[in-house]
Amino acid sequence: MTLLVGMVVWYKSRIKKVVNHHQKEILHRINIEKLLEEKEAIQESIIYFASSLFRKNTVHDILWDITINCIENLNFVDCVIYLIDEDRGVLVQKAAFGPKNDSNQTIVDPIEIPIGKGIVGSVAMHGKYELISDVTQDDRYILDDEQRMSELTVPIITPKGKILGVIDSEHPQKGFFNNVHLKVLSTIASICAIKLIKAKADAEIIVAKEKAEKATLAKSQFLDTMSHEIRTPLNAVIGMSHLLLNDNPLPAQIKNLTTLHFSAKHLLALVNGILDLSKLDSAKVQFENIEFDVHKLTQNLFYSFEQEAKKKNLNFKLITSPLSNQIKGDEVRLNQVLTNLISNAVKFTNHGSICFGFEIKEQCASHCTLLFKVKDSGIGIPINKQETIFQQFEQASIDTSRIYGGTGLGLAICKKLVHQQGGTIGVNSKEGEGSIFWFQMTFEKGSALTNHNNPEKEIAAWKYKTLPGMRVMLVEDNKINRMIGSRFLHQWQIKTRVVENGIFAIEELKKNPFYDVILMDLNMPVMGGLEATRIIRKLPYLKTRKIQIIALTATISQEVKEIALASGMNNFLSKPFNPDQLFDLLQTAYKSLNANS
Repeated sequence: MTLLVGMVVWYKSRIKKVVNHHQKEILHRINIEKLLEEKEAIQESIIYFASSLFRKNTVHDILWDITINCIENLNFVDCVIYLIDEDRGVLVQKAAFGPKNDSNQTIVDPIEIPIGKGIVGSVAMHGKYELISDVTQDDRYILDDEQRMSELTVPIITPKGKILGVIDSEHPQKGFFNNVHLKVLSTIASICAIKLIKAKADAEIIVAKEKAEKATLAKSQFLDTMSHEIRTPLNAVIGMSHLLLNDNPLPAQIKNLTTLHFSAKHLLALVNGILDLSKLDSAKVQFENIEFDVHKLTQNLFYSFEQEAKKKNLNFKLITSPLSNQIKGDEVRLNQVLTNLISNAVKFTNHGSICFGFEIKEQCASHCTLLFKVKDSGIGIPINKQETIFQQFEQASIDTSRIYGGTGLGLAICKKLVHQQGGTIGVNSKEGEGSIFWFQMTFEKGSALTNHNNPEKEIAAWKYKTLPGMRVMLVEDNKINRMIGSRFLHQWQIKTRVVENGIFAIEELKKNPFYDVILMDLNMPVMGGLEATRIIRKLPYLKTRKIQIIALTATISQEVKEIALASGMNNFLSKPFNPDQLFDLLQTAYKSLNANS
């Protein structure tokens, strides 16, 4: 009997152990499943919030997105976000969503809480979350809402530990907030901190960009205005010196007139240099991509500097490689770079020789890379100055400008022009032994050349050209410029009518529409050239014969050129003008009209 009782007791004990073990396993599985469910819920919520925040880039959008999603995704009743005002030491309400706040995403009268005061202020001070199941039992509880029973507040902290603000959620049910809510809201607060940092940086960049654009615009407008005001009288000086030098002056007058002409052109080069540098700095230079003959370009440069080199008894040479195609690029800008380098070589070389030209470094069926060189036996450049001379207003020596002239802008402009077209530029030099300035650029090949090794000399004096029978109206408000312009036109045997503004030009066309070309100034009192051109283009009796309108103005910005062409003008020539350029434009326009008539 005793044995039987013992066996029963043992058996019950064994069963109890088995049951307890089984219950523990069940509880363990339940806990694991609960943790997995909790983890999945946290991940889903974080993904939801992160996806929603992804395209929010302003402080307003970021904060309101979080408050709204806390209600819609986490089933919170109320969510408020405060940001710290460091100067005043308070938290300022920036976004709030719930029954006490409408959905207009505006805060009319923001709540302010001193840092350290209440639950929210405490989180902002210490940077630690607060999950309170019953706020009425908390000493920091501030009675401002009888329906608020539980509260979850997390800090918005940057990765470097700076507290930016807090996210505060309330609920009328005690014990509502749980571990899932805490982990989700804490993660969202971290994402919010990073987004706020980026939003602030973006806002600062936008402000800085706007300030820079305003400053650039102000500088551009100032330079355009000053350019116009300087170029207008320069047009008179250069134009008059052109006329006087070609009007059989007395031998004693030639030197004075030559000095006047040179000084005026030097001043014009200075103005152009400053404007070019400004446009290059703001990346506003637009490069053309047209076909041209690089052999002809270099040959004409040789002719341009040949006499100047002879005056100094310099051996002046042009050496080029045979190239069977035209190249595509900006001929004017290439000419500008070479002109500056050759001009410097002539200026800084008092004896010996100057040689310039180009060689083909690489080529294929569609492209070629050309290396341009300008070699002189001049004063040379110290090694420690060979980099700085390409900087603005820099020269090899403080005496350079005093002895040789110049502003230190030319090489800076050359460098920018070459670099912005994808090329490289440099110098090899030794003080007292001369210099080799070089630049290398790649061009697209154009059409095939014929007789490229024997380019013809194309420089011709404007005074020997004529366009008899051509009819031109000159529209110009400046009295001196009217006189100079009409003198050139009469020199070319062109029938000329001069008027003072756009109104007079329109009235003249109503009486006599049979003009070939109108040379139109842009800035004139009563009516400017742009408005006059738009009206002229709408005149019904001019439909059958489209008069060529050429802007002749001291304003040279690219924007003005585009506006002029858009108004109905056919071409653009800046003042002071080169007489040969003006003649070529008139001749081209005249031929075009006669070909279409």
